[in-house]
Amino acid sequence: MDAYRNIICMEMKTVKIVSSRMKYLSYRDEECLKVVVNNLLPCMDGDRILLYSRETGGMTFRWKYNSKKISNYRVVKAIDWLEKEGYVFNVIASKYQLYNEDKNLSYCYPTSKFINLFYANKDVVENANRMHSEAYPVLVVKDENKNLINYKETKRVKLYIDGMEVMNATNNKHVLTDLNGDRVPTEYCRVFNYSSLDINGRMYNQNIMGIENRKSKDRHKLMIDGSPVVECDFSALHTRILAALYNFDLPEGDLYYAMLPDDMKTPENRQVLKLCANSMLNVNSDRAAMASFRDHMDVEGNTFGGSTKLVLDYIYSVIGKLKDYLYEDFLGLQLCNYESMMMTEVVTVFAALQKAIFPIHDSAIVKEMDKELLQFAMSDAFKRVMGYSGVVPMSFTQYKDGVLIKGDCSC
Repeated sequence: MDAYRNIICMEMKTVKIVSSRMKYLSYRDEECLKVVVNNLLPCMDGDRILLYSRETGGMTFRWKYNSKKISNYRVVKAIDWLEKEGYVFNVIASKYQLYNEDKNLSYCYPTSKFINLFYANKDVVENANRMHSEAYPVLVVKDENKNLINYKETKRVKLYIDGMEVMNATNNKHVLTDLNGDRVPTEYCRVFNYSSLDINGRMYNQNIMGIENRKSKDRHKLMIDGSPVVECDFSALHTRILAALYNFDLPEGDLYYAMLPDDMKTPENRQVLKLCANSMLNVNSDRAAMASFRDHMDVEGNTFGGSTKLVLDYIYSVIGKLKDYLYEDFLGLQLCNYESMMMTEVVTVFAALQKAIFPIHDSAIVKEMDKELLQFAMSDAFKRVMGYSGVVPMSFTQYKDGVLIKGDCSC
C-alpha cells in the first residue's frame, strides 16, 4: 500500500469521540484498545498506515513513552480483534521491530466500518493528527542488537528532548505537502545506537526520507505552506569532519572530482567515488573497503571497468593522509554524531524564528526564501562544532519551472 507511515504512540491522548463510542466495541482490554483506536484516527483519510510491532516478548516503547506499560502482546491482540471484527485491514510482515532499517513492517489501517463509527467530521482527523504528533517519541536509544532500551533523563538528554519537541512543534505549524497535494507527516525522532549518546544521534523521519529523490526528484517537488522548497547539502561531510578532527586540509571544491584525472571527470565516475568513499567509513580494512565497493560499481556509464583497486587508489590520491584514522570501530556512526550536533544547531536557528525545516541527515529542506539563512546556519554549525575557520563546501538543489537546478552555496 502506497501511504505515509505513522508509528503507534502509546502516550497519545484520547480523542473525545473515542470516549463516547468505545461502548460499541465489546473488548475486554479497553485500555489497550483505546490506545490503538486513537492511533488509527489519523489514518482515516486514507493516506496513512499505522506501523506496529508483532514481537510479543516485551514492549516497543518504555519509560516516558509508555507510562501505562502496555505490552506488544496486548497491542497485537487488540489489532487482531479489530481485524476479526472488520474494523481494520491488517498486513502482517516478516520483520517486527519499529525503527528498523528494514521497511518490511506490520501495519494496519481503518476499514469503512471503522470510519463509519469514528468519523464525525474532518476535525476528528485534524485533532487526532495533532495529538499523535504531541505524543510522538522524539529520542530513542538502541543497543547493539538494535533493541530499544531505557535511558536516564540527564541534563544532556533533557536538552536533546526539548530541542526535538520544539522543532516538531514548529514544523507542525506549517504544512508540508507532496507533489499530489497530500500532507506529509513531519515528526522527527532522534536515534542513538550501541547504548551511547555518542554513537549516531541522527534525526529520522522515514516519510520524508522515503520520498523518491534519485530518479523522479519528487523530494524537490515538496511544498511548504504552498511555497517551493530548496535543499542545501554539506559536500563530503563525513570525510571533512574526519579531516577537521585531525587538522588535515582538503580541497575546498568538489572532493570527488578532485580524486579523478581530467579524462575521467564524469558525473557517473564521481558518483562511484562518492558511494565508495562513504562506504570506507563503515569497514575495518582496505580489503573490506574494496569488497564493499562492489556494491557501487554498477553505476551506469562509469569507466572504472569494475576495478575496485583503481577506485581505492583514486580515493587515496586525495585523502591518503587520513588512512591511519579510517578504520576505527564505529567510525561511521561517530561521524554521524558530529553531523547530528551540526544539524541540531541548524534546526535550533529555524525553530527560534518559527520557520519550517526538514533535515535529511547531512542536508535540509526549507522554503526557497530561506535558502540563504539555511546555508549560513549550516556553515556556522560546521565551524562551531569542528573549530574550523575556512570555507565550508555545500551545494543546493531545487526544482524550478520544471527544471532541476543545482549549484554551489559554499560559505
